[in-house]
Amino acid sequence: MPVERSELQLVWPPALFAAEAIALLEAGQDDEDTLGWLLAEAFHGDRGYRLFVEYHRAKTMTAVAAALENIRAAQQGQLDVVRSNRAVDPAVELVAELIRDAEALPRYRPKRYYSQRHRPPEPPAPLRPATLRVAFTVMMDELNTCGYFEDAFGSSCTDDADDPDREGQRWLSEALEIDGELWPLGRLGEPADVELTWDDDLFFDLVEALDEVVARPRRRRWHDYANEWDYDEFARRPGQAVYRWRVNELLARSEVNLRLADSGPDAGLLVQATGDPRDELLEQALTTPDATDRSEVEHAVALFRARGATREDKRSAVVALARVLEHRRALLKDKLPRKDEGALFQIANEFDLRHRRPGQQGDYGEAFLNWVFWWYLGTVELTDRLRAEQDQAS
Repeated sequence: MPVERSELQLVWPPALFAAEAIALLEAGQDDEDTLGWLLAEAFHGDRGYRLFVEYHRAKTMTAVAAALENIRAAQQGQLDVVRSNRAVDPAVELVAELIRDAEALPRYRPKRYYSQRHRPPEPPAPLRPATLRVAFTVMMDELNTCGYFEDAFGSSCTDDADDPDREGQRWLSEALEIDGELWPLGRLGEPADVELTWDDDLFFDLVEALDEVVARPRRRRWHDYANEWDYDEFARRPGQAVYRWRVNELLARSEVNLRLADSGPDAGLLVQATGDPRDELLEQALTTPDATDRSEVEHAVALFRARGATREDKRSAVVALARVLEHRRALLKDKLPRKDEGALFQIANEFDLRHRRPGQQGDYGEAFLNWVFWWYLGTVELTDRLRAEQDQAS
């Protein structure tokens, strides 16, 4: 039964799908084993892959029609027509459209049936530590089954001599300096119990360690003899992007107030999360265009959101952001009311933040430091937008 484009529901974050699709197209990887495999992963069910296959196989008919037109045009001496009659892969055009429309594509949501719709909605209970670890184990098995750890631990293909389970266990044991059973974390359909013995430190160490070795296979091939998929052409950055997105979705549903950082010097490490739009502000501020300022912002963010950040860490983070704003003081004087611009630096100078002098106020709590940090970080992001507006107007 043919698949309609309207049936597609995106599972991956739009930006992640678009970035990986563009990378594959730029590399000329546009067949069913590469671009088709991406649609199999990024969209719910098998509809993305099936639609790609339908469009891709239509290329044969398009190529035949274009060849016939070229023959006729060549016989009539119309060389300009011959050059223009090139077969275009409809599947590539389909993916180009999906990239363009990524943000507007329908997102997958589990269907709520009649009885569910007519019951008062109940907010889902947050995952408790034990449940979180079981969910993480199931997710790791899904990624492992899709080849995300074959680059690091070897292939599970029956034709290969690799022993990925043994290699994974060896690597994790050495990395974490522990002899206990660690890999594989679980197998789909089998009861999970090893993870229930982990304490928080071991669990969080595992989450960070696996970020180092995960890699997305950009090609899969069907192995008829073994009746399984074989994977190759691994890419670290998209693999980490998928891993961090999926881990962070689990953590967001849990009682754990941590997330894997996507950028900055602490990328791939667990950091404190706010669980509100301030997390987005952090990511925006980390992309500030000025290289010198970006280094300062990265340093400040890494200090502030580190697990177990102390009062002194947060004070140093505020000081680093104050230096960035000092670099931009001329812009702030030009664009902000004098009272607002002055207040930014009055706090930095009258409290013992940048300096520790007699008469400065030092009896402030951590809540004050948190407030100043977010105020300064928001101002950094504001000045980025003001600069961008100036550049567009010039």
